Amino acid sequence: MVELGIIDWVLWLAYVCLASLLLILYRNSKIDDPSYRFFLPGFAIKTLGGLVFGLVYIYYYPGGDTTEYYKNASILFEVQTENFTDYLRLMSSEAGQIPGDLKDYGSRMGYSSGQEEWFMVRVLSIVNFIGFNSFLVTTFLISLISFLGVWKLFKVFSGFVQKTHWAFIAAFLTPSVVFWGSGILKDTMVMFTLSIMIWACYRLFYLKERKITLFILFLIMGYAAFRFKSYVLILFLPAMLIGLYVQFRKSIKSRIVKLLVTPILLTGITIGGYQGVLFLTTSSGKYDLNGIEGKVKGFHSWHVYQGGSVYTLGEIEYTATGVMKKIPAALNVTFFRPYLWEASNIVVFFGAIESLIFLLLVLRLLFLRTYNLKLLFTHPFFVMLFVYILLLGFAVGFTSFNFGALARYKIPVMSMFSFILLAFNFDPLYQRFKDISHKTVSSL
Repeated sequence: MVELGIIDWVLWLAYVCLASLLLILYRNSKIDDPSYRFFLPGFAIKTLGGLVFGLVYIYYYPGGDTTEYYKNASILFEVQTENFTDYLRLMSSEAGQIPGDLKDYGSRMGYSSGQEEWFMVRVLSIVNFIGFNSFLVTTFLISLISFLGVWKLFKVFSGFVQKTHWAFIAAFLTPSVVFWGSGILKDTMVMFTLSIMIWACYRLFYLKERKITLFILFLIMGYAAFRFKSYVLILFLPAMLIGLYVQFRKSIKSRIVKLLVTPILLTGITIGGYQGVLFLTTSSGKYDLNGIEGKVKGFHSWHVYQGGSVYTLGEIEYTATGVMKKIPAALNVTFFRPYLWEASNIVVFFGAIESLIFLLLVLRLLFLRTYNLKLLFTHPFFVMLFVYILLLGFAVGFTSFNFGALARYKIPVMSMFSFILLAFNFDPLYQRFKDISHKTVSSL
């Protein structure tokens, strides 16, 4: 059990005030960019989201991932203060390969047995050190990191719409992302890395800014996303390749050349995408294609065993055909469930309200804004987002079997899904995507 004292609150307030001052100074240096009127509100929302999340995990839930990550990082904090050399040795070790004379520390960090969990704990130990081993301050710093990533995603979104507030709502006010994407969780860090990747990808490939720094940043964030949750990167790769294919094909003006080149492009992307996914899954070990059926069954059993707000997709045949039959049900559960009558606690109830809103927005788009659906596939960047939404949406809906776990796992695409629904339902769409400029994206 994590306990909060007066020192934690004083430190938290001091850090929030200091960060606010620095961000105000930075915002003032961007006075010519109108999008920066959302800068401080975005920071405030992420800070509040992180605080509420942390308090919920202390006083509502009987422990969980968040407190376990913090406790494990606190053990590394002890090592930092006692013997910094031993700390560096632990930081350079992989899960299950801790040096023999440091096994005692390893035995105390039971939640760090997996590669992804151990990577999270090591990263968190750095943040925790900066936060003086205070749970509240560490939570705030994670919220701040999350804000910096989401701000980049907002900058990309805002370049597509005339009414920037739709981009702000999607990036910062999507309820599940505000709560599950602001605290000490791997999902928060994945959201940060993926947001930076999308921002860098957009500038590199769609705005054609040939900057080595953007490419290096893209690779670093890709590596971090892979270490936090490898499947997030594994699923992003084919979506990115499809987006690049559409981008390249649109750049070809001659119909004859386009007709001749298309099969070659499709073949190259298919082979390259398969080999890339195969390499990533093999490297991760956890999502090796050879053992994927066992992993999925394990996810199902574990989340059902945990109890709480569980769901099922009916009887599943673990064959290619059997899995494909579950695609509609998996996507439905990810984006439109839980239904209101399936809510068993207050957290799931708020998730049910969000799902209902998304369902209504989809129905409005399908029946009242049908002409906008064609625009969705006219810009390669939106094609990439849409494919990724479908891939990750299916993956988490098919494997979670628990609404609590699902709410966390789906946040990497929820802001994207929200933005598409809001922009295509309510915004006059920035010159129908024909003149996408550096409106706000080009500014850091």
